[in-house]
Amino acid sequence: MKIPSFLKKLWPFKKKKKEGKSPAASLHFDVDEEGTVWIDCAWGESPGNHIVFADLAYSVMYGQLVEETLMFLKDECSKGGMEAHFWEVFQHMTTLEQIDDMKSSLFAEDELKPDEIVVKPTEIAKKIRGDE
Repeated sequence: MKIPSFLKKLWPFKKKKKEGKSPAASLHFDVDEEGTVWIDCAWGESPGNHIVFADLAYSVMYGQLVEETLMFLKDECSKGGMEAHFWEVFQHMTTLEQIDDMKSSLFAEDELKPDEIVVKPTEIAKKIRGDE
């Protein structure tokens, strides 16, 4: 995945970690100039932190954090005078989502519902009578 140049300029926003506290769980992504995505993850030693990580990973992978991330990004871009960048990012994400939807609909197999009839009895009768 190639990263557009406007995205490379967009990330001066990093929230400072709370001093003295290590996170219960973390999930971090980086993309290099060639488009390789690097992933790092960790969870603390306290009991249940691996479950906290599972909750975080699920939220990231299945979309619960999309809205919050976009709201954060919009606020930070507005503060930094880069609101136009936010709208470019948003438009690009929307385009990618539309492409994914089209791919899904094009390559989706027609699945029968359990109560659907595979061959209509009237079609069988026509074949038996030779009425095709």
